[in-house]
Amino acid sequence: MDRYKKRILQEFEDMEKHLGRMMRNLSIPRMNSLQSGSWMLAADLYETENELILCMDAMGIEPEDLNVVVEQKTVTVSGKRTFPINDKVCCIHQMEIERGFFERAVPLPLAVDNTKATSSCKNGLLIIRMPLQTKRDETIKITVR
Repeated sequence: MDRYKKRILQEFEDMEKHLGRMMRNLSIPRMNSLQSGSWMLAADLYETENELILCMDAMGIEPEDLNVVVEQKTVTVSGKRTFPINDKVCCIHQMEIERGFFERAVPLPLAVDNTKATSSCKNGLLIIRMPLQTKRDETIKITVR
């Protein structure tokens, strides 16, 4: 093989190493806590005759790691999803699951009685039930079970 072909092959190898380094550098911040809260849980909001029901995708989050604050016109859910693997990872081949700190405020279309709001977390779904109509105007924190 002549010098020119060897040089081209070496340049391709160098580019491949450089690209791999760039991809790893882009992945590292996703593994660490995101202090900015740049991701949020997916949410569905349902209305029945008597209540609003907010369902949020909380896959991989322990109930004690969730904070739920219900106001008359807003529900704010915050918390942290941690890295599920405890072993030392030497290479990441694919990384799509968001992790780190999150916070999401969901505006409610109707006033709710926040003193009677309840929540539960089962099979990766956070379900918050809020009875409609209240005359109180206070913010309370409820415990996720």
